[in-house]
Amino acid sequence: MEKFSKIISDIFLWIMNIGLLIIGVLLSFGLIMEAKEIYHEGVKFLADQGNYQHFVEGILVFFLYFEFVALIVKYFKNNYHFPLRYFIYIGITAIIRLIIVQHDDPKSVLIWAGAILLLVISLAIAEKFIKKDWEIYKKRLIKDFEQNLFEVLILFYCIFTSFIIDSDAFLEVW
Repeated sequence: MEKFSKIISDIFLWIMNIGLLIIGVLLSFGLIMEAKEIYHEGVKFLADQGNYQHFVEGILVFFLYFEFVALIVKYFKNNYHFPLRYFIYIGITAIIRLIIVQHDDPKSVLIWAGAILLLVISLAIAEKFIKKDWEIYKKRLIKDFEQNLFEVLILFYCIFTSFIIDSDAFLEVW
């Protein structure tokens, strides 16, 4: 019976791995297409014909593609396991994209900023309690702190940008 369970488990693992490889190839293709779109939006933006929001939105969509591809790579490198922190990174990037694209309502921006803060806190908690080896934890903590600091700076930049775009509506919330 154990041999049968192992065979079934291996079959499903192969099916899942093949599916992830196909998704990885498609996401890589999307990553290349998004890079091309960012280039065209950047050229338009530099020629004062493009929209700043479309340019930044393209960059964040590129990062979402990139993070999903990185997640699939980590899955295969970590012995068929998805690291939790990559899902949190993807969530943070998706919320930042949402803030940039839909920043009309200042209350919503504030709620989304709170959601990012909760994700960063949950990442710190997960990193603290999941890590077993202290030296590995310290190295990753420094690396993750730099990454989280960068994402928090992006968040504050998004809030500052939404303040500049519509300062009256933003100040009504405060």
